[in-house]
Amino acid sequence: MRRRDLGFTEVVELGCAADDVFWYMIHPDTAPTVDPTVVEWRCDDWPPKPGSLNRLKTIGPAGLPMRLVSRFTEFAAPNRMVIEGVRPYFAKWTRGVHDLESLSNGTRYTYRVEMRPPAIFRMPYRAMAKRLRRGVQEGCVRLIERFGSPG
Repeated sequence: MRRRDLGFTEVVELGCAADDVFWYMIHPDTAPTVDPTVVEWRCDDWPPKPGSLNRLKTIGPAGLPMRLVSRFTEFAAPNRMVIEGVRPYFAKWTRGVHDLESLSNGTRYTYRVEMRPPAIFRMPYRAMAKRLRRGVQEGCVRLIERFGSPG
């Protein structure tokens, strides 16, 4: 990431095939278990493709409901997807990169969140990044509970 970027990376190893994790993560019924801030997620296309729009209902700052729209900019099942914010306006500065690497005994899942807000929005984005990271870490725990660790 560039110096002015905010964001984080989480890495977890799971005891299953990348294909299983990938399709579990993007299924509308299980997406909220991966990211606990998501209440509902629907994609305009199934399976998604680059350009597909996602419509999300989330729990926003201070526990208030929010509606977001994001777009798949890359979709290479079962190894990579990149999703960028579209609406509301401030969401366009956020990008999520999901990479799944097959291991001999499972899968390494790397989730990188990049945030590139203008300088005036850096402080609120820092708080948002912390909150989002806690949610992602909780989601990683849920993935380990579902798929186990490599063994």
